[in-house]
Amino acid sequence: MASVARMALKGMLAAALGVLAGTPAHADERDFAPSANVVHAGGTDTVVVTRDPDTDAVGVQVARGGRVVAENPVFASALEAPAVRVLANGSVVVRATWTGIGRSPWEEHYTLAFRRGTWVVAGYTRSAWDRLDGTGRTCDLNLLTGRGIVTDERGRERRVRASLRSVPLADWRAVTDLPRECGFP
Repeated sequence: MASVARMALKGMLAAALGVLAGTPAHADERDFAPSANVVHAGGTDTVVVTRDPDTDAVGVQVARGGRVVAENPVFASALEAPAVRVLANGSVVVRATWTGIGRSPWEEHYTLAFRRGTWVVAGYTRSAWDRLDGTGRTCDLNLLTGRGIVTDERGRERRVRASLRSVPLADWRAVTDLPRECGFP
């Protein structure tokens, strides 16, 4: 009986530590906001993300001069509020997370880039971890080059070819387009 109690205590401790330390190292909350202004060759755009509390759908809208130029109302799903940040090269990262509950939280980063006059999904990164055993895995894909790296639960990396290519923001379907080479359910 003492060993069962010890295992339960160990599991609760691991879960508590996962909540405190389970966020991937690359996520810096100070860099993310609900909207961001981006300057590029086509002008200045405002990128806004929203979350429908009834469906958990994350929407992305890009406006230029008060006019919507790109939109996807069901871009991804997330439990927490989505956010964006602008990278030094002018691309935008949209973050969607499901970290508040459950044993297997995850975080997704979608990189949007302005190419040939339109906003496209240029990259996809997903990190997931297990709060009980402390393992995690990551899939990082560059949809412009078709190359990526998958890191498994043991920290082993393997290079992969992305099954998806860059698509316009409005055409992305997160629910059906998740790259199979990432191996996430």
